Amino acid sequence: MVEERSHSLGKFAANTWQPAIDICESKSSIMIRVEVPGTAVQDLSVRLKGDRLILGGIKRRPHYDEKPLCYIRLERAYGEFSQDIEINWPIDIDRANATVQDGILTIQLPKLEKVVDVPIVKK
Repeated sequence: MVEERSHSLGKFAANTWQPAIDICESKSSIMIRVEVPGTAVQDLSVRLKGDRLILGGIKRRPHYDEKPLCYIRLERAYGEFSQDIEINWPIDIDRANATVQDGILTIQLPKLEKVVDVPIVKK
């Protein structure tokens, strides 16, 4: 049990964390919701690169007017995060959007609905 606690604290000491992410599909789009409470909008990034959605950001420690002598309990995680998600659908990148409300980053990726006629050639 002590080793597990030590390992958990080591994770936070490294200044990394991973927000909870939900990914769901509808007929017309892919929606990703990411829990980022306490993270400023300017500290978040969302990038589409090929078939990858790259999320990143930093959740900064709050500034206290008076520095605490010690922490009685420390459960919230701070620091940088990065998540690379494979998107297995063709996406209409011109209509993709992201919003933040109430600590939830919502990314809407509309599916590409392009119909292309394939010419048939007689040989």
